[in-house]
Amino acid sequence: MNDLDQRIIGSFDALKAPESAKASALAHIESVRQANQASEGSDASQAPESRAAASARAVSTRRCPRRARRWIPAIAACLMLACTGILGYNAYASPTAFVGLDVNPSIEFSINRFERVVDVRPLNDDGSALLESCPSLMGRPYDDALDAVLSCEGFKAYAAEDALVAVDVVSDDEAQATQLLTQSQQQLANLPCQTQCHRTDEATRESAHHAGMGMGRYRAAQELMEADSSYTLEDCASMSMHQLKDACSAAHEHSEGSTDATEADDASSSGPGQHRRHGQGHHGLQ
Repeated sequence: MNDLDQRIIGSFDALKAPESAKASALAHIESVRQANQASEGSDASQAPESRAAASARAVSTRRCPRRARRWIPAIAACLMLACTGILGYNAYASPTAFVGLDVNPSIEFSINRFERVVDVRPLNDDGSALLESCPSLMGRPYDDALDAVLSCEGFKAYAAEDALVAVDVVSDDEAQATQLLTQSQQQLANLPCQTQCHRTDEATRESAHHAGMGMGRYRAAQELMEADSSYTLEDCASMSMHQLKDACSAAHEHSEGSTDATEADDASSSGPGQHRRHGQGHHGLQ
């Protein structure tokens, strides 16, 4: 193996590409090198020729390996460019954050490290209808895509004054999560209804999807079921965010009313009678 071969192989060691791609490239280069060696060996094993013919063949033999070797750097460069392109595409297409939008439609954006939308999917039937009414969101910056959703005709019907719109952000990147929350708050500030923005973890996202809900709806459902155990996840899945909010408020008011009534009953039962017993006891001690 000559110095050029060693430098090419060394460059592949530094290349951050899938092992399968590097192995395939090195195997191709090795096959070219072995073919050249075989060509040289077969020429040496042939019968003696005339001096002129042998000289011409020797020149041709020397030129062929050189010509073949000239292609090796080009082949390696092409393979390196292909690997770089594959890695670049994977970096662009791989989501590093997820943003859920819940009102009654529930949808979820997949965001890459460049804060571009690489996927958006509905999480319920109303979400499917909403996305059908929106322009294409793929490849757009997140804030631009969110603005497009909030501005489309299919969303306006859900953005009444008594509505609740929730946005939940999931990302392991602290800076990206903060940026997405800030952009969400800025876009939601233009709505006439109540809005919420939360940072959520991946475990909650998976639990919400398992229940067939968006993250905001799942969080509201958990709060409602904690306030009123008669509700189930199935009940909550069919409720809008506005309905979940009202049901949760009613459950809290009922719980507070029951507590106040219990305290009033306790105070009534421990009133005059208790004082009389206390007085009699005290008198007896005297």
